[in-house]
This record gives sequence, C-alpha cells and structure tokens, in this order.
Amino acid sequence: MAEKNEATVRIWKATNVLSGICVHVPATNAQNVIDGLGWQLGETFIIVLEPTLHHDPGEKDELKVKVPCQVCPYQYAQCVIPKEETCPVVTPAPDIKAWLKQVATAHLCSHEGHSLSKKDHQLHQVWLSTESAIALLASQQ
Repeated sequence: MAEKNEATVRIWKATNVLSGICVHVPATNAQNVIDGLGWQLGETFIIVLEPTLHHDPGEKDELKVKVPCQVCPYQYAQCVIPKEETCPVVTPAPDIKAWLKQVATAHLCSHEGHSLSKKDHQLHQVWLSTESAIALLASQQ
C-alpha cells in the first residue's frame, strides 16, 4: 500500500475538446498529464481510469483497466511487435493469391500478445492489470 506522501501512478484518459484527440497517459495527477501533453487546462477533459472487475474464462477474476493497443490484422490478438521491426505477415499484396498466402501464414507470427474478443479487437483495446497497462503506455510514448 502506498504511503500518503507517496504519489501513485494512475492511468488518465485525456481528451482535447477542440481537436477530439484522445490519449491514455500514466501520471501521478491531472496537472502532470496536461503539462506532459502541452495542452491548455480549458481545452482538456481528463478522467482517471479506475480498475474494474474483469472475468476471463479459465482465469480468476481480477481488477483490470481497458487501454488502447495495436492489434493483428489477421488474428483476434494484440500485436506486440517492437517499433523498429516491421510486421512479417503484412506485406503489400498486389493480387488475391498473394493475399491468401499471407492469410495462411498469419498464425506463424511470433509477435502475438493477449488474445482479444471480437469487440475488443475491433475497438483496438485490451484488458490489462494496472501495472501492465502503465508499462504498455509508457513504452508507446
């Protein structure tokens, strides 16, 4: 448990009301989020993402938060490929035969993360524990 004088890192969802840009940022307070993004206080809507009880079949119920993620275009899974690498599955396919070969080899990708439901895959989001979500968001910045 954190002491009172120790600031805990939480996940904040900040939306710029002028441009509509929405980002998730790990920070200790809302002022740090605004300062880090370089936005003005009057043009930013900020909420803290509180963990909720999430049930995964075959696992115990845990407190998790839903954060944006990169998804695999061929599988219902999170893509965890490093930024410096290119996806081995997705290459420009000029014709349908080449595209079908890509789809057939999609299950061979070694950069597959968490399995996602169809809804979460379409929304590009994943359920993670707060600590894992903070690490994921920090690596994306």
